[in-house]
Amino acid sequence: MSAETSEAAELFERTRNTGQFVKRAYIIKSEPVNPSIFDDVVDEHRDYLEELAAKGKLLAAGPFIPGGSERKESGVGMIVVYADSEDEARRIGEEDPMHRKGVRKFTIDFWLVKHVSHSHKEIL
Repeated sequence: MSAETSEAAELFERTRNTGQFVKRAYIIKSEPVNPSIFDDVVDEHRDYLEELAAKGKLLAAGPFIPGGSERKESGVGMIVVYADSEDEARRIGEEDPMHRKGVRKFTIDFWLVKHVSHSHKEIL
């Protein structure tokens, strides 16, 4: 377990011990490396996201649109997953066909989810 993961795990436990709502999530930020083969891999990528959703691992995914909804996609995307560790989140990122086939590269950030609307608590 990396030091960052240990700190994240400790923060999660401290928050959970207060009785607050808390959920461990990871943000997989994805950037283009070889966009010329995007179209060849996009269907596999969508299928992979559907598999994650069916397993209860996917919270949300999609592209960033800088400057508002009337602009073009930046090429940068985000996948938010529930995982028990950074290692699991990294495996999820590595197994995405976009990353596995070299279309995109990714980084991972820990996200301690502490506040959600009441309707979302039921599905989390």
